Amino acid sequence: MKRILITVISLISVFYFISCETSNRPAQGLEDEIYVVADSSEYAELSPALDSAFEKIIYTPQPEKLFTLFRISPNQLERYKHKKNILIVAPLNPSLLTQLLIQLRFER
Repeated sequence: MKRILITVISLISVFYFISCETSNRPAQGLEDEIYVVADSSEYAELSPALDSAFEKIIYTPQPEKLFTLFRISPNQLERYKHKKNILIVAPLNPSLLTQLLIQLRFER
């Protein structure tokens, strides 16, 4: 009986560790970088508002920005999906590329 119990427990633990997905890596990148996923025309319109909200200058012994913004195209989202800070900027208009891409990503 003890031998059967040990066999069952070992099989359950083996199946448990095999079923765990190992591709979940921690996010990469610096804490002060924000990757903005937006179409170029949308980013051009919203850039002043994003800059005033996230790229504020703080005065430590020397002036520095709170965050640094990097715009990436919605087509490049797959390449940057492991970055720490991703901000998706899109209006709620289903005809735009960014909105359609986000809907496809999150419907899965």
